[in-house]
Amino acid sequence: MSPLALSIRFLQAQPDSKLLELARAGHDRAFEALLQRYRRPLLNYCRRLSTSEASAEDALQQALLQAWIALSGTEGEIRDLRAWLYRIVHNVAVSNLRHPVHDQVREDQAGAEGGADQEVERRLALRDALAGLAALPELQRQ
Repeated sequence: MSPLALSIRFLQAQPDSKLLELARAGHDRAFEALLQRYRRPLLNYCRRLSTSEASAEDALQQALLQAWIALSGTEGEIRDLRAWLYRIVHNVAVSNLRHPVHDQVREDQAGAEGGADQEVERRLALRDALAGLAALPELQRQ
């Protein structure tokens, strides 16, 4: 068995307080062990607060990134790691409901005949034009 596998197994057996201490010290594997422990229940919570599976997963990713940044940047006491993670996930999910992050086709464009199709064609044409410009020699691009 590899030392890496032993390390992960060892970390998974540690209590939250020890993993929190290690994660604050910058130990990536300790935070990974916390993620393995809490990811599924946090994602289920996000699903209940979100409008779609994709927005739930996005909210969870944003929340976990915020948690990682907060762990490495603050010295404040975290008494209950589980409650702290749930609060971050809740705040991100509610914030995403108030201000959706995903680009949505406006209803007036969706109602118009071919609105979404025209937008896709416009973006493809723009991509092709930019690819053509990138293929030109340096002197011709100026």
